[in-house]
Amino acid sequence: MCLIKVIISKFFILSFILFTSTVSEVKSFTDTSFSADIENETVWKVNVGGGLFIIDKPWRDVDPVTTMLPYIEASYGNWKFGVENLLAYHFNLNENASFFASLNYRDDSYDSNFSPLNKLSDHPVFNDYESPDGEVVIKLGTKLGLISFNTSRDISNKSDATTASVALDIPLYVNNRGVMLKAVASSHWFSEEYINYYYGINEYQTDNSVGRYYYQSSAATNHQWSINMVYPISQKWALVGNISRTKLDKNISNSPLIDENYQNNLMLVFSYKLQ
Repeated sequence: MCLIKVIISKFFILSFILFTSTVSEVKSFTDTSFSADIENETVWKVNVGGGLFIIDKPWRDVDPVTTMLPYIEASYGNWKFGVENLLAYHFNLNENASFFASLNYRDDSYDSNFSPLNKLSDHPVFNDYESPDGEVVIKLGTKLGLISFNTSRDISNKSDATTASVALDIPLYVNNRGVMLKAVASSHWFSEEYINYYYGINEYQTDNSVGRYYYQSSAATNHQWSINMVYPISQKWALVGNISRTKLDKNISNSPLIDENYQNNLMLVFSYKLQ
């Protein structure tokens, strides 16, 4: 397991993270890419790039992080390898319907070992706090026209948690050059096991002297609104942008580890198609 952690950690440092903390799922580049839908060609295709990220985490006394990070994504036929999904298989039923299955590593904890954007707090509530371990998850999803759905499940016997998301694309502008602007309204559901694993405080972690009181809750649903933009500069280059705002469920925001009701995130990335 230690070897797996080292490999994944290096991968994430070489890649950017669109804050796949399930508290605030920022839409990844693969959702707004200017590249065409997955084709059945068995050839390698590689996108690289990098850009600006402003990530607002919900933990107490943690300021938003502003950083520049690189990006890489590759595909071979229907197989994809990248940041959002480490290993994924995509299948297009037709031009309006697709399906995917993927294997990922999820670490949405306070002291994540796999995020170059990780920033710790000086608040005493985190004194001697033991952050939970990351998890191996399987993720399944489908897209039907403007509506997409996905669900993920821990398969590493860590949290035994399930999550699910549904999103509606609202096209705002598109032209024949490939310039695209769209709004996305989405809801993200987290099981009771997920909430208590990442935001709960059990009897062993309780320390009332620093405000880390016992906290266990039930399932939660976050709601997110975002604007996505793709501006092709040439056949190889594109500028991709995303800005989002997420309303946290009270079962998350009531945790003694959290002091936010909303999260705001922004990304602006230049992407280059090698193939």
